Amino acid sequence: MQAIAELYKQVIQRVFRSDFLKNLFIYSSGALFLKGIAFFLIPLYTSVLAPSDYGILELLTTTSTILAILFSFGLSQVIYVEYFHLDRAGKRDTISQITNIYTLLAIPLYIAAGIGLVYFGNVLFEQSVGIFMIVLVLLQSFFSFYQNTFFALLQLAKKALNLTVNKILIGIVTLVLNLYLVYYLRLGVNGILITNLGVLLLSLTYPALLYFRFIKPVKLNVKWAETSQHLKLGFPFILSSLFFWGLSGVDRWLILYYLGESSVGIFSVAYKFSSVFEPLLIAPVLSVYTPYIFEKLSKGDSKQHKALMIFLILIAFAVLAFASQFLAQAFINVRYHDSLSLIPYLVGGFAFFFLSQLLGAPILFYKKSRLLVINVALAAVFNVVFNIIFLKHFGLMGAGVAYLLSNFAWFALAAIQNSLVLKKVRESGQPS
Repeated sequence: MQAIAELYKQVIQRVFRSDFLKNLFIYSSGALFLKGIAFFLIPLYTSVLAPSDYGILELLTTTSTILAILFSFGLSQVIYVEYFHLDRAGKRDTISQITNIYTLLAIPLYIAAGIGLVYFGNVLFEQSVGIFMIVLVLLQSFFSFYQNTFFALLQLAKKALNLTVNKILIGIVTLVLNLYLVYYLRLGVNGILITNLGVLLLSLTYPALLYFRFIKPVKLNVKWAETSQHLKLGFPFILSSLFFWGLSGVDRWLILYYLGESSVGIFSVAYKFSSVFEPLLIAPVLSVYTPYIFEKLSKGDSKQHKALMIFLILIAFAVLAFASQFLAQAFINVRYHDSLSLIPYLVGGFAFFFLSQLLGAPILFYKKSRLLVINVALAAVFNVVFNIIFLKHFGLMGAGVAYLLSNFAWFALAAIQNSLVLKKVRESGQPS
């Protein structure tokens, strides 16, 4: 018993000394709180919105995501890649330059996109979408870059508590505004869009203060010689993100084409419920694991324990897939019960997505972004082809199967590329 007690004491001491485990606990605690709010919002949305309205909301959200990918030029990811290769002054200068580049380039592009959506939105969404909705979507897409960049910097600096507190506050305000605008005032899709934009703008007040305090920008200055280098480095991430949208977003438009907007709404609810594990489990682990493995790789240690990692994640997600289907039945409105059969397939897809991100971390560290683009591009092509084939023959179930199979393809490609990159690094003796 004494030996067991001593072993327990050593384990506890090691856990609390470990930044990895401490930060993982902080991220997971915050994510658990946010998911509680998300669970509350699912029955609220499904009770207020008809499946067709939910489908339009999802298509608007997807449009915002696509524009953010195109007009951010992969610059947030450039910070992520360069962070551990720069000294303190270099980090400050890079953050300033990237922020300035984005601001100058994105504003005219979003104006042009707004004009296009006003005149051609009815073609894109198969119905008329008001100018007010378009403005809300564009503003959310534009300002999301600054929030994503700030959160990425907190991750890289291992400010787990700071990042988690920010997200918890965002979650609380989101809940309050949704209850008032969507449930009480019954503003529907407009209420959700207003909430999203309002919370985003509020969340940027603190990073704006930090930016002007520590970066101290004198004016909107851009060093064009460095700009081309940043854009060149960011370009593969644009492709990678677009292909990722092809893996996780294009199915909505294919469902709209083959089955209609109500089916988009049903699939979107299934996806939303299945994606609960992204902020609850996947994002916290990646938030801690990515800086952890980057630091290990910078010191020449390339061990990942891949076999054990794959085994544990697949077992965990197999259990979560069926538990999610059971829970969803209690949370979502009866009008959306057709989405229940999709959930196990979608959760399985998230398991393979999770593994592909973990295995892709060393590839990202060694700046082999071309390989990442190839992997996600092929997976996106598989998703489009699978959806076209399966939607015709199996309806919405086909979309779930397509998501599972295409994410498995991404995982398989990432595993192969991971092994090849690390093998080459070990043979060359390259430390970082």
